[in-house]
Amino acid sequence: MKKLTVVTTALVLGAVLIPSTTAYAVDIEPDAIISDQFADARGLAEAGANLVRLHGWKCDSVSGLVPFITSRGFYLTCNYNSYRYEIEDRGGNWEVKLE
Repeated sequence: MKKLTVVTTALVLGAVLIPSTTAYAVDIEPDAIISDQFADARGLAEAGANLVRLHGWKCDSVSGLVPFITSRGFYLTCNYNSYRYEIEDRGGNWEVKLE
């Protein structure tokens, strides 16, 4: 549980550092699958969506937020399951991959 809180805190802090022109709130869909392992799911969803947007991809609403099992990161699904992203800590840098 502590590990996921640290991940959440790091991503929320990263979202604060994102220029205000690209950072904005994201809707969490009513049927979204959000892991109960995340202490701050809304903050993590917004930070993840903003990282995705910084890469030029779309994430207007969150369909799912599920942690990786064996490494530090999570899957973020957006826009009613239209897009799925891997957000992973690689050597202290957060990388976003479109699946």
